[in-house]
Amino acid sequence: MKPRSSHFKTLNYCLLIMVLLLTSSISIYPSRANASPTPYNVSQGKTVTGCSSSYDTSAFKCANINNGVINSSTDRGWASVGGASTNRNEWVKIDLGHTYRLSSMEIENEIFVGGQTSGRNIKDYVLYGSQTGAFAGEEIILSQGTVPQLGNNQKWTATNFTPGDARYIMIKGTSSYSGFFIIGELRVFGISKDANLSALLPNAGTLSPSFASGTTNYSVIVPYSTASIRLTPTVADSTASVSVNGTTTTSGTGSNPIALNVGLNSIPVVVTAEDDTVTKTYTVNVTRQDASTNANLFSLVPSTG
Repeated sequence: MKPRSSHFKTLNYCLLIMVLLLTSSISIYPSRANASPTPYNVSQGKTVTGCSSSYDTSAFKCANINNGVINSSTDRGWASVGGASTNRNEWVKIDLGHTYRLSSMEIENEIFVGGQTSGRNIKDYVLYGSQTGAFAGEEIILSQGTVPQLGNNQKWTATNFTPGDARYIMIKGTSSYSGFFIIGELRVFGISKDANLSALLPNAGTLSPSFASGTTNYSVIVPYSTASIRLTPTVADSTASVSVNGTTTTSGTGSNPIALNVGLNSIPVVVTAEDDTVTKTYTVNVTRQDASTNANLFSLVPSTG
């Protein structure tokens, strides 16, 4: 028969193993922080680069299509000029500022005023996306179909949307329910795919060549007396994240000090877009000169006599 102490030891070992197993099983589940980002309205407030026509320059001007405001007197969205034909092309182009993965679209109708009882919104439409803004054959069709006749301030979401990447969009109406083509507010939803830097600064030495967003390789030469360096990266899109030498860094602030060996030191700066699938690596090659190349005097003392 085993001593009582042996039973307690066996029990303690069993409990320890159970704790280890539980801990291991918990750690295999992904963190909620790593969940995919939720698409949001990426068109609001972005620059309207052109339109086919507008009814006036106040309540129905082109820029009202995506400014986030629908007001019965001063802002009712965008309306084309009136016309006898309800079948013609009227359009608005918007620069989103960055490339986004676009996934859905919503149209909100104008607010009825002056006894209006029926919707005058666009009917048949096409939503195009482009990386260049030319819309000269390179564009993609994100959505097309028919918008129902909408009531007062009514919202409608497109059900036939093909996700795609674009910086520029163009909404084109090919028919309407009246002589006007009206969109109270256009909302296009997506997630940023921009993994660019807008600036990169070392706290010692000078980047060569000068920084440009599309250039990914740089060199910096520092004297032997510089034992470490900090890099300050700034992302072009505030939704992106950035790391310097493998450590997450806040955009626009200096990284942790990076120790420099004599000779070449390659420092990666990795930008990750909001969608978590697009990354871009900038490399800064820092050369710390050897002590023998330092020709500076440590001190200078005049002799006497």
